[in-house]
Amino acid sequence: MSSESKTTYTLEMLKSSELRAKYADCPGLRIERMEIKCPEFNKFLHTVVGYEYRWGGRTDWNEDDWYRYVNRDKMETWLKLCTPEGGRKTSECASRR
Repeated sequence: MSSESKTTYTLEMLKSSELRAKYADCPGLRIERMEIKCPEFNKFLHTVVGYEYRWGGRTDWNEDDWYRYVNRDKMETWLKLCTPEGGRKTSECASRR
């Protein structure tokens, strides 16, 4: 058994008045909430995106575990979408964080 410790951080915004807009020089950038809950897509995001950020955990989750997690009442999945406009490549938008 590993003695490695793990710290988890979460962010929470309780009031929309706490939101502060920031300029992003990326035409076509959108932040959208997924309307349909999709455990398979959340697993994909956790695996692919989370790898770079060392999210860890949940590798042993099965289909039912993901279904229960994603279908919780307050669970929402938000996506950063960057649609190329004016000939710009998506990677150019992604590199402007």
